This record gives sequence, structure tokens and C-alpha cells, in this order.
Amino acid sequence: MAIVVALADRLSQTRRRKGKKPVEAQILLFTGVRYERLAESAKRSSGHRISRAKK
Repeated sequence: MAIVVALADRLSQTRRRKGKKPVEAQILLFTGVRYERLAESAKRSSGHRISRAKK
């Protein structure tokens, strides 16, 4: 599944840099799901579906 890291717990363990100005940061989240937009010509129309026999 996922590993959850509590950031508040880790803040007390890190040393602070004295005399340094704060810098902007980005947090990137990876969901493990890749989304792609298909081109209009690559999309299947509903008329081209293959029907399967029910068991």
C-alpha cells in the first residue's frame, strides 16, 4: 500500500540552519496512476465494441 511519513514528527529531529533565508519549495505527490489523454482519432466509438458470450 502506502508509506505515510508524519512531517511534524521529523521537524524536531532536524537541525535548523541559522542565518539562512527561507526558500520556496514544491511538494510532488505520486499517486501511482498514470493518466493519458487519447487523441480524437484513437478513441473507439461505441459501435466497435466486441461483445462476449455470457456464461
